Amino acid sequence: MESELEVQEEGGLQILAPLQPGGKVSSEMAAFYNPRMVPNRDIAVLCVAAYARTQRRLISVCDLLSATGVRGLRFLGLDGVGELHMNDVGRTPFDLMFKNMKLNFRPRSVRRRKGLVTCTVDGKNVYITNQEALAFLAQHKHAFDVLDLDPFGSPVLFIPSCLKSLRHGSLFCVTATDTAPLCGTYPRTCMRRYDAIPVKTEYRHEIGLRILAGHIVRRACSVEIGIRPVFSHATAHYYRLYLEVKGSRRAADESLGSMGWALHCFKCGSRRPARGFLPPRELCCGTAMEVSGPLWTGPLKNDGFVTSMTSLMPFPGMGDEAAGIVKKVAEEADIFSFYDTHHSSRMLGVPAPSTSRLIDALRAQGFHATPTHITGTGLKTDAPASEVLQQIKELSRA
Repeated sequence: MESELEVQEEGGLQILAPLQPGGKVSSEMAAFYNPRMVPNRDIAVLCVAAYARTQRRLISVCDLLSATGVRGLRFLGLDGVGELHMNDVGRTPFDLMFKNMKLNFRPRSVRRRKGLVTCTVDGKNVYITNQEALAFLAQHKHAFDVLDLDPFGSPVLFIPSCLKSLRHGSLFCVTATDTAPLCGTYPRTCMRRYDAIPVKTEYRHEIGLRILAGHIVRRACSVEIGIRPVFSHATAHYYRLYLEVKGSRRAADESLGSMGWALHCFKCGSRRPARGFLPPRELCCGTAMEVSGPLWTGPLKNDGFVTSMTSLMPFPGMGDEAAGIVKKVAEEADIFSFYDTHHSSRMLGVPAPSTSRLIDALRAQGFHATPTHITGTGLKTDAPASEVLQQIKELSRA
């Protein structure tokens, strides 16, 4: 097997990983490793480090679909982590997780039996298991303070079981790479997987992120668990959520209160969130507004948690791309939707101004406006669509 592997350097670790020619990745790989997801893992490590600092005891962390073990092993090096579980199905990932641990750490008290390796690393308990994910979760109810779910494609299959394996006050980290259904390119697929209707707007990737969050909230509320995002981002080909988990009816009801719908008018660009169980019907420009959802209408980050993340930066092993994403999310206004300057300018048939000029113009009118991390031509503002379009018109004449 080793002749088919290459050593990758990531986060201060050396990782043996199978790579296909040209760096292509596939779910058919014996042990999945995607170099393009290094920023994802960089941010995950920072989030877990920030979370661990808020706990009064050592935390238990699970990397559910560990593959090469790179994510879990990066968690292992964090202060505050007392126990690590790395799991995946298949002989190749099971062997690779252990090989990579030995390549980077000095495991002690190693015990091996079929499908399980246990050891200690610097006093931390490590468990490497070779199980199908749902079977593993069924054996670990309320076991983890942090659970990282990073599947190839949609996470929906795993979410109910993950929720049952998390403790009160825990952190649930979720990736979705099936962005095309979530953002409205394949609406029927989104309806099947996420029980939600997407609408393909210029802020479609935020809609996708909110549909994903809303799906998890509804699954959690059904078992009396409350969920709220503390950090999130939509980057390249994936969406990523970091969710605080609280097991109580009150927390579930509070989460449910932030569920609702997105209303959008394709004629004038007006949009707004609407909370409630049933989709509203509203008119704009003489026609019914398009409705997307159900989805999460509440904040996509928690300012206190984000501040705890940025206070740790620069963070060892974090690349520039990940640091840039965190900085942009920290600075962006937590306002529903965003405007894309190029899209809005095309609506008006005028040249697109720079995003920074439009932000300055809106601020001069007394509105809150910031860039968005999702696209360099986007901005978040509490100004109505009519004001955004008016400022674009005026800038085009300047």
